[in-house]
Amino acid sequence: MFLPVAPVGARLLAFSGVPAGPAGASILADLLIQSFSGLLFTIAVLVLLAANGRGSSLTGGLMFGIVFGIVLGILAIGGFYVTQRAGLLAPVERAVLAAACWSKTGFSGELQLHDNLQRIYENAVATLRAAWLAGTAEVWIGP
Repeated sequence: MFLPVAPVGARLLAFSGVPAGPAGASILADLLIQSFSGLLFTIAVLVLLAANGRGSSLTGGLMFGIVFGIVLGILAIGGFYVTQRAGLLAPVERAVLAAACWSKTGFSGELQLHDNLQRIYENAVATLRAAWLAGTAEVWIGP
């Protein structure tokens, strides 16, 4: 089940007075970490099924689809990570700022997504801990 927590998190950050740049960067980093965690969970379940002898009940076509999905997920998450680290979000940032010019978003200037993302990823261990803790809290509170 997917919970739409990113928009809620963005609103909470905005209400807390966090500037749009760091708030947007934290949401992007959180989405990346949640996607990666979901992929790891899927791989762990398949390994446990195979180790328990129940993996053989998966038909060839279904197993191919699962493996194909995992490979596609690795490529997509890897591409999203490279996009964030290499500064390729500049077109996204320009589009958001262009949309903000005619909407009532309340922020102006530059988002500096790349710089804010690099600050978030400087301490990878703390970022992972915070994201997993927040994700656990969101799911626990959500239902």
